[in-house]
Amino acid sequence: MIDKLDRQVRQVLIEARIVIAEEGFAQELGVKFGAAYVGKMAQLVLQTGSNPNNGTPGDIVSPVLSNLAVANPYGALGMTLASGANYVLNLEISALQDERKAEFISNPKVLTSDRCLASIEQGQQIPFQTVSQNGTQTQFMDASIILEVTPQITPSGSVIMDLYITKDSPGDLTPDGLAINTRQVTTSVRVEDGETVVLGGVFEGDTVDIVNSVPWFAFSRLDV
Repeated sequence: MIDKLDRQVRQVLIEARIVIAEEGFAQELGVKFGAAYVGKMAQLVLQTGSNPNNGTPGDIVSPVLSNLAVANPYGALGMTLASGANYVLNLEISALQDERKAEFISNPKVLTSDRCLASIEQGQQIPFQTVSQNGTQTQFMDASIILEVTPQITPSGSVIMDLYITKDSPGDLTPDGLAINTRQVTTSVRVEDGETVVLGGVFEGDTVDIVNSVPWFAFSRLDV
């Protein structure tokens, strides 16, 4: 009876990657899907790593994905996603952090037990001043990277996670003080053991007016 009740609590390691990329980055990002039919679900083995196609016999049978990556990537992420019962989708992403087309911001990790909330935070406190009847006071505002997760391990071995990820950073200086740039996502996802999932992103666009002219046109606009 004791042996049945005294079981080790299962643990989960959660790793998040926060990346900021420009629109032109997509032109340098090679992505191609390949699918292979697997007769039985028992033959399906999910792989993760820099190249999920280099598996052992009996793992995943699929053609090597087209390599559309740029030269000398700083890092590569490979993953295999299962879709339905009989298909395997291979996705290999090779990203270049050059020419400011992408910026790898942070890679927080946290280990927790089944159904237990875990949180990890790193950042800085930015001082700002407030004026009141008591005079000028200095207060602090947090600008942090936070990863909060509550995992639930299912009987099949997959993991359901309630996730909260935020990335705050100092922004522009305004007359009222320093602004804080905030990026955050709150979601609930289900993934297999070792699987990687993209949570989402926000597209931001800036419009800049630029006037180009030769010296003659510039001179012609002067008042004489």
